[in-house]
Amino acid sequence: ANCFLGLKISLLILLVCLMSCSKDKTVQSPGHDPIKALNTLNRDSLGMGNLGSAVCTVDLSRKDTITFDPNSENYTTLFVTDANGYGWMLSIPPHALLTKQFIAMTAMNSINVSRSGARIRSGVQLEPDGLQFMDKVILTVSPPVEKPGIGILFTFNHDGSHVQFAQSWNTSGKNALAWIWHFSDMGYDNNYESG
Repeated sequence: ANCFLGLKISLLILLVCLMSCSKDKTVQSPGHDPIKALNTLNRDSLGMGNLGSAVCTVDLSRKDTITFDPNSENYTTLFVTDANGYGWMLSIPPHALLTKQFIAMTAMNSINVSRSGARIRSGVQLEPDGLQFMDKVILTVSPPVEKPGIGILFTFNHDGSHVQFAQSWNTSGKNALAWIWHFSDMGYDNNYESG
């Protein structure tokens, strides 16, 4: 119940921010402020919740794969670290899928967000794209710095389209995590100040 309340509050805040944008505004570089990103979007051209698009390439040398076993009583876990030291961990709970499934997580080596209202420092491609789960999967990001500030996760389609905020939390003063129910590409940014 608390999860859905938090989601509703986040969506309400996003809706209020997007509705406050005037029709004559165009997409501009938001700098380091995600709220400025929301306020500079033209919601008629991008659609509600859409922060634009990204062009990404993956680093196949930084890929982890596993076959999910629906009969296992343990979490299925994958780990990758990108070239800049951002660590990603994917934890799939037992019984999240009904059948065996090949799972892959690949670190991105370049993310161009020049056509987006988002700033993304790191990202992963989760495969197979669009895979649906019966229980929440936990995706955790560990930045390579001691005090990264507030971390934000983004989700976007496999082709880089429809970048949007993912509901996420910051833990231990360093890591950020998100519950995901289906696979899409995920991005991360940090160094935002609280308050």
